Amino acid sequence: MFLLASRCLQAPNSDPIGNLFLEALLLHTRVLRDFFLAHGRKDDILITDFLRSKPRFKFRHLSSNATKKRLDKLLAHASFTRPRLARKWPVGAIQQEIVQAWLLFMLRLEKQDPKARAWFPQYVIDSESDDRARSPRR
Repeated sequence: MFLLASRCLQAPNSDPIGNLFLEALLLHTRVLRDFFLAHGRKDDILITDFLRSKPRFKFRHLSSNATKKRLDKLLAHASFTRPRLARKWPVGAIQQEIVQAWLLFMLRLEKQDPKARAWFPQYVIDSESDDRARSPRR
């Protein structure tokens, strides 16, 4: 879903449709951020369920307190803080951070557990568009 929303955001859209894709991208960004940073509850699926040690990800935007607060308060969460939070998102930077983390996760998983790696589909990365995800390869 993250990849589909990324791809759809690159196309011209009307405001409501663009907002729909942005919200889908950000919601899945929040899920993936928590997965990669191993933040969650006891029953959440985290990267540490797949890898013996958590890689160090370069999440300049996603690990900042401001972005965390915005992702947590503006998405799927009714909050009185919402009107005071900024609405512009560094979409390209977010896409790049998630895609780079995903690729690192896939490389580590391939080395540690090739059978588990097979559970995840292969993805094609378009290096000419800022390393953003282009589409899944079937």
